[in-house]
Amino acid sequence: MNIPPQVQELDDITKNYTYVFLRGSGGTGKTYTVGKFIESKKINHSNYIFLGPTGKAVAVAEDKGLRGIILHRFFGIQTNDNTHDITEYLEQKHGTMAKYYTKIRKQLINIKYIFIDEISMINNELLEHMLVTLQECSMKKAKVIISGDYHQLPPIIDNTLTEYKNVASSIEIIYDLINADAMPVVDFITRYRSEDENYNEFLHDTRLGIIQDANSVANYLAHYFNVYTDRNGIPSDIEKKLTFLEFVNAKVKYINDTMLEELPGAEQRVEFKVEECKFPNDKSYITDDIINSFQMDKELVFKIGSKIVFRTNNHEAGYKNGDEGLITAFNGKEVSIDRFFGDEIIKMKIPRHEYTSSEKQKKSGYEVVVKQFPFSLIHSRTIHKAQGDEYQYLHLDFSFLENGLISNTMKWQLLYTAISRVSYPKGVWIHRNSINLLKKQFRLFSEVDHNHLSLNIGNKEIPYIKRSDD
Repeated sequence: MNIPPQVQELDDITKNYTYVFLRGSGGTGKTYTVGKFIESKKINHSNYIFLGPTGKAVAVAEDKGLRGIILHRFFGIQTNDNTHDITEYLEQKHGTMAKYYTKIRKQLINIKYIFIDEISMINNELLEHMLVTLQECSMKKAKVIISGDYHQLPPIIDNTLTEYKNVASSIEIIYDLINADAMPVVDFITRYRSEDENYNEFLHDTRLGIIQDANSVANYLAHYFNVYTDRNGIPSDIEKKLTFLEFVNAKVKYINDTMLEELPGAEQRVEFKVEECKFPNDKSYITDDIINSFQMDKELVFKIGSKIVFRTNNHEAGYKNGDEGLITAFNGKEVSIDRFFGDEIIKMKIPRHEYTSSEKQKKSGYEVVVKQFPFSLIHSRTIHKAQGDEYQYLHLDFSFLENGLISNTMKWQLLYTAISRVSYPKGVWIHRNSINLLKKQFRLFSEVDHNHLSLNIGNKEIPYIKRSDD
């Protein structure tokens, strides 16, 4: 069994500390190492939980053999990150916090390890609630292993709720734990998403602020990405495969609607179908919460030629969460898809997927069997939604750099998250205007505290090491 060196380091640290932070960018092997850690220690599925803020984070973990659950569901709280008084919500739901803690204790009774992934997407108040609850309810004093990358984006908080803007990032809690020597750090720096080592090194230097000149970044992207000046500059066969990354939902909707309208043929509509539904404890699960839980579309609208992304794992059928493809046919029961596999195409026939509650959910009174196709349209999506994803064909739009309502730090996080989504730089297309906008950001990089985002105590320098071949 190939064991990453961080597994032994993690094992040594958890003998003496309750909290550990796994630090590294996307694609460096954090979740992979967690899986190997569990495998090497022969930890039973009933003795750990893997918590993610999104269905995507959980699906990535499950793809590596881990048993995951969306953290909002585990803690019994609303999935809306704008919920600012979690205690008030839980008291209304359970009567008292004592009753709530009793429920969580039952869920934690055999748990020895708690893994919390994608920490940058968890807001300050939510993380505080989670840590306090775990301290209160973990009878066996479970070890808490937290992983993520604060160079990527913080959760979105409603801008109208100015009173709560400070809850947008949980970085201060993590920083304080590290600074107080209560949370050691395990670094991940040897693997990156792309097989292009030159691009990996560029991402590393950009992420850590080693590159301080936006003009240099713009010139690099112009050299390695495909730059065009009008829509005719994108070949039609490539445009069908592109996912357009945008900052605002309105632009995403416009692109999705436009791309769908421009495709020939009739629209096909498929709604999710409830096969079985039992809710002895909480009727509220019957609506959108089911759909969010299973990461499906309530109503899927597509045409022949629509670009899709799979949202679940099915290794027997030959796809996993994040795989992309084009719809080539639909007979009312199954969809034919050309799945992208590097430069190759794999032809597949996909029936409706059956989503079923886990045994743990059934025991808690949440039991449902529903059917829907296991993919969504992906002509366009927001950069926030793309965090954690990887794309083979991508279109980037840097118009957010002109937005005066967001900070330079967030502009930089948007930029870094966007350019690090791709596995092959030559699969990225970008308009000349976006390159020119980036060249004008003279102070964008220099005004970002990269050391703080890296959670470096004492300005520790992290060198770039080429990815291994495992």
